[in-house]
Amino acid sequence: QNFASEDYQSTAGFAFILILLSALCFLWFLADLTATMRSLSQGMFASLVPTAGVVFITAFVAAAATVLTPLFPIGHSPLEGGDPKTAATAYIFFTGIALGLLGLAGIAGALLMSAAATVAHRGGLLARWAEVLIVVGAVIAAIGTWIFFFPILLVVLWVLVASVRRTIAHRRGVLHPLP
Repeated sequence: QNFASEDYQSTAGFAFILILLSALCFLWFLADLTATMRSLSQGMFASLVPTAGVVFITAFVAAAATVLTPLFPIGHSPLEGGDPKTAATAYIFFTGIALGLLGLAGIAGALLMSAAATVAHRGGLLARWAEVLIVVGAVIAAIGTWIFFFPILLVVLWVLVASVRRTIAHRRGVLHPLP
């Protein structure tokens, strides 16, 4: 395949812009989640939430950038005098690095999920069965991401569910913003 075509480069650029926008949205979610966790507890788990969240999003964005990097350079097509084997080797190398970063993101996401669920349960915002379900999902995400990419989507799903749940709880008056 000729990855130096305009189509591949524009798709990779657009994908990376979407990833950066989603990272900003995640940081907004993380700030709100951190405020909620700190209003419920000042313990270690509440302190782990922002740290794990920042490590998660940093590793995730770095993995995406590493996977998309080989799609940007021009000059590796045979028509331009480049060596396709070198491009393929670079792509395989960068993909290996990206998978390692996704593994790190999976572990950080699992810590984020587990810590937030534990603090929410202790603060009375979450039932015990929901905490157990989240922790089991976190373990699957942490272990599974090293083997197969898709379990990291459990972290993304958790972020969506937690955002909706947080919004509903705030509208019902269960949660109040910090002064």
